[in-house]
Amino acid sequence: MTRSEKIAAKKIDKRIEAAFYANFRGVHVSVLDIPKIFRVGREALALGADEAALLAAISGFINSMRKN
Repeated sequence: MTRSEKIAAKKIDKRIEAAFYANFRGVHVSVLDIPKIFRVGREALALGADEAALLAAISGFINSMRKN
């Protein structure tokens, strides 16, 4: 992975992290599910999702495996 690819991947992860923490703070999820949340977010962004579509994808996944 080149330096520019690493930087792009970090930016994508920051967008996913920001969407998660802004909207799902306090929601209990298993530590093992966190990589799955990021995978769902990356897949949505790879399909050209905007912030609303990213949030919808993450929300749908979290609601399917939510602990509380």
